[in-house]
Amino acid sequence: MRRNNPNNLIFPSVTGGYINQKTFSRRYWNTVTKGLIADGVLDKHYINYSLRHSFITRLVRSGEDIATIARISGNSTETIVNFYLSAKRDGFEIPEL
Repeated sequence: MRRNNPNNLIFPSVTGGYINQKTFSRRYWNTVTKGLIADGVLDKHYINYSLRHSFITRLVRSGEDIATIARISGNSTETIVNFYLSAKRDGFEIPEL
């Protein structure tokens, strides 16, 4: 069954709109992370924002285009440079802008 997706979202809600952050955390994220903690996969609860930060950091470290990362994450290129290029201190080279 194909749902209407007028906003062209990657992960639309069941109604085709934006996912409510608080509802997502309460219904899904917290349930899944509690199960992973119980199974010994995670050592503590992580907020879902941590996943976003980790994903952006991995993109930067893999050498993806900074402007593209900024666009898809909703950040400015300045924000990406200031907050996510700290990967250099971990032994990674900062790509040229």
